[in-house]
Amino acid sequence: MIDGNSLTQSRRDAEKPWPMVKLGDVCDEIRERIRSDQIALENYIATDNMIKGCGGVCLAESKPCNVGLVSYKAGDVLLSNIRPYLKKVWCSDRNGGCSSDVIVIRSKTKTILSEYVYRALSQDEFFAYVMKNVSGTKMPRGKRSWIKDFTFPLPPLSIQQSIVARLDKGLAEVDQLKANFESIAKKADENFKATLAETFDNIQGEKVRLGDVATLKGGYAFQKSKYVKTGIQIVRISDLDGESISSENAAYYKPDSALSDFIIHNNCILICLTGSIGKMALVKDDKTRYLNQRVGMLRSSDDLSLLYVWYYLHTSEVIEAWNKNKTSVNGNLRNSDILDLTIPLPPLSVQQEVVAKLEVEKSRCEAVKSQAEKGIRACEGLRSALLREAFEQ
Repeated sequence: MIDGNSLTQSRRDAEKPWPMVKLGDVCDEIRERIRSDQIALENYIATDNMIKGCGGVCLAESKPCNVGLVSYKAGDVLLSNIRPYLKKVWCSDRNGGCSSDVIVIRSKTKTILSEYVYRALSQDEFFAYVMKNVSGTKMPRGKRSWIKDFTFPLPPLSIQQSIVARLDKGLAEVDQLKANFESIAKKADENFKATLAETFDNIQGEKVRLGDVATLKGGYAFQKSKYVKTGIQIVRISDLDGESISSENAAYYKPDSALSDFIIHNNCILICLTGSIGKMALVKDDKTRYLNQRVGMLRSSDDLSLLYVWYYLHTSEVIEAWNKNKTSVNGNLRNSDILDLTIPLPPLSVQQEVVAKLEVEKSRCEAVKSQAEKGIRACEGLRSALLREAFEQ
């Protein structure tokens, strides 16, 4: 069991308050260079292969050829400087090189442990501090001079060692508990996907080409320069949240009768045609919206249940087929990749029975995932509390 009071206990014997120090006074930002061809792939670190939420790093998909990188050594703290709110920070266990968007921080005095610096920079308070002074909006970057001015308490070395040891133990237990909840959520998803595949595999009757019972329409290339603050929402790829249409960060256009052919209809499925294959949204309302380019609007005939099609498009067989049919590095889908799919077509009454069954199974899946997500959030809160308690004066 995690003893949240143990961190405080370790400090009761220490003289307080501990002095506050600036990061830049006890650590250096390393700018030494190394050529990319001098390191192995597993030693290359970029913002893309740093895991959010202080999750460490994973293997990069590739590394640049024959370019200069920032050199880092085992024990250095690496901090992603793009979108700091993602909380990407790692205490390195190896030597290597990283992209220029990763800040390399190294202790410059033996009176401070690099592991202690890493834990200090893992606090929510640190990332909130960085976000107070960033440049850019879509891809905000922290300001290095501002980051160097972040202050935190510096106890004696023996107390640092005690704090690090207790945090290592406590956070490992929290991370394991969080992993258990994530496993439960993943298993629920896998079970539903298996049910989905089994259901469509067992449907009797002929298969028909989807394009023979449904239509697919592409969107319009709206000009960003003509966006307005209020008007008709333009549904872009980023607005498809997997279930419905998101209005967060929405873009709007003035009503224009010349664009009537690009109005999104009720009872349709919107499909991402570029990038995130399988990203969709189900439209079941009469709200007026415009269809943007690279978003396809699929509408079914009267003898085909839209929800039946919706579930069919989420089967692993369809998603795998789409992934194989990507026509470019951007992952584009052609209209034919959708319309040439073959779908089992039983009577409408049977389709409705299938939908009813899958709705029940989906509700069960979502209930399990909801409980698991509550557990994950609780673990994240506990993690933050342990870090906060360790560094409070």
